[in-house]
Amino acid sequence: MEKNKNNYLNFLEVQITNDNSKNYYESLELHKSKDPDIIYYKDINFYINTINISFIFEYLKYDKLLNSIKYMHLSIPIVLSSDNNYAPYMYTTMISILENANKNTFFKFFLLVPSNFSKTIENQILLINDKYKCSINFIYIKNEFENLNINKLNNSFYNYHLLAGDLLPNEIDKCIYLDVDVCVCKDLSKLYTINLKNNYIAGVATERNYSPDEKNFQKLKLSSMNQYINTGMLVMNLKQIRKDNMTQKFIELSKLAFNYQDQDILNIACKGKIQIIPPKYNAMVNLLKENNPIIRKLYNDQEILEARNKPYIVHYSNKKKPWNSIGIYMEKYWLDTAKKTPYMNNIFNRIDIYKRELKNWWYIHKKKPLNLENPQSFNEKIQWLKLYNSIPIKTQLTDKYLVRRWVAEKIGEEYLIPLLGVYNEFEEINFDELPNQFVIKCNHGSAYNIIVKDKAFLNYTDAKSKIDKWMNENYAFRGLELQYKNIAPKVIVEKYMDDGSGDLKDYKITCFNGKPYLLWIDINRHSNHKRNLYDLNWNILPYKINPKIPSFPPIDKPIFLNKMIEIASILSKGFAYVRVDLYAINNKIYFGEMTFTSSSGTSEIIPKKFDRKLASLIKLPKEAYNIDSGEYYKLSKSFSFYPFNFFFIFLLFKLIKIYKKK
Repeated sequence: MEKNKNNYLNFLEVQITNDNSKNYYESLELHKSKDPDIIYYKDINFYINTINISFIFEYLKYDKLLNSIKYMHLSIPIVLSSDNNYAPYMYTTMISILENANKNTFFKFFLLVPSNFSKTIENQILLINDKYKCSINFIYIKNEFENLNINKLNNSFYNYHLLAGDLLPNEIDKCIYLDVDVCVCKDLSKLYTINLKNNYIAGVATERNYSPDEKNFQKLKLSSMNQYINTGMLVMNLKQIRKDNMTQKFIELSKLAFNYQDQDILNIACKGKIQIIPPKYNAMVNLLKENNPIIRKLYNDQEILEARNKPYIVHYSNKKKPWNSIGIYMEKYWLDTAKKTPYMNNIFNRIDIYKRELKNWWYIHKKKPLNLENPQSFNEKIQWLKLYNSIPIKTQLTDKYLVRRWVAEKIGEEYLIPLLGVYNEFEEINFDELPNQFVIKCNHGSAYNIIVKDKAFLNYTDAKSKIDKWMNENYAFRGLELQYKNIAPKVIVEKYMDDGSGDLKDYKITCFNGKPYLLWIDINRHSNHKRNLYDLNWNILPYKINPKIPSFPPIDKPIFLNKMIEIASILSKGFAYVRVDLYAINNKIYFGEMTFTSSSGTSEIIPKKFDRKLASLIKLPKEAYNIDSGEYYKLSKSFSFYPFNFFFIFLLFKLIKIYKKK
């Protein structure tokens, strides 16, 4: 409570019934809206402090009713630290906290910043008050360090929170500290109300540098790493820290050099008084991305599942962050929040990162530079469309689950392969309810499928391992096929389809803005893959798309060809390029998928004349689309040196030379 206020209400213990509880809530809500600081909690009791003694508040006897309002009326101190460079990321962390807060949770931000912190940035941060229910307090770190020979602290804002016990007001007994490379996904009331008892801090276990070393244990004077926590998220017991004068201990340890300065200091100083909490409160992406055996030592399966699927806080805990790299696991949480900040179109604009990575990827695969400024070949135009035209409708239609509804609306549900189930994870599948044959797929990538021809021979462990791996991948960043980027991963099970040959013929129809141009037939895709190209009149074409795939003897024109072309025309309308994949079983047509970046735009096309013809049919949009901000924009024209440029330069020099002679 605030020590300067002398008027306190007496506590009244009462029986709360259904009849008067509503009035209690209304009264409490009224005063909460007037002064968000009037309510304080300690253990299971709550205390009310106000200068208006005309209102009588009740002390609740029953835990159930107390808990139902406890998280709804809570003032939570949050400590963040940053310098000018990291201010946009601190801002984003604050927005993630406030956007996911319960409507009656009030946040007190204490921002620990260097004394030279920009006033312009400070004023921008203070504008958060205009939209959200919070208070913002800047604490400038200067005098606290002037007389200390602690270079690590002086040079890095990462360590400011070691002094939280001294920097925050004495009436604040407890706080949550967060690094600014985190994104909060849920209300923090449950985390804040964890009973710390007499522990100094609570955090999530991790392994130091994820590769335990006996020498590190000895240096840190720890017997094992089982109680070693990551300090990017902490619940800090400031009352206990002050009582035992722990801040001074932190400062003394700071005079020593550690690999992970603040983290090692806190683990050493607080040894024996560290409370371990579940990883959902600090979901470290570099630990959770893969089925790393390390995490099985730290958390149980249920904890891992919660951290991956229902995190409270996502922590981008290595050098690669969503703002400087692509394909970061769980980056969607951060990107969705970043869109709500004023930094999305400048500091957070990742289009240049995508462009750089795409050019690097292209050079690795094609051994030549990528011409994005003036794309000439079919594959170069596919790369352009990847980067600048991965619009939301493409994401929807690339999603193997969501596309079904769109196809049903366009051409009818009868063209869809029967769906047997859709799940959020492999464990949800009830295999007893499935037929003997089926296909398991993930909706968010290519070749993410398991064909089951006989359920008795399905290796469930292997299948689960594959699905779990795929579910943790963002397929978009394999080849910068950005239309896959924002697909929410699902597991789907479809009916096993067979045309009697033991494999399905793929009828792939290449279309340009609603106009089918050619089709190719793939057979035996899973063994002895072969391909033929045909025009729309079923004349075989002497061209190749991926010459490594051999041809097969011509087959008769299917009786359903015209219907397939009609379907492809309907589904491809409005897209500069798309390949519509269809199947035919017993003379019945089934929809396969919409492919916007065939083979990721790397298949060799011969002859070059055919390549140029296909390229000429792609009419690139006039505006580009930023997949992160969701905005369209015009590309600035840049000059590129191509053969014809050199010709004109040569001609210019010749003219200048002639002019000088004259």
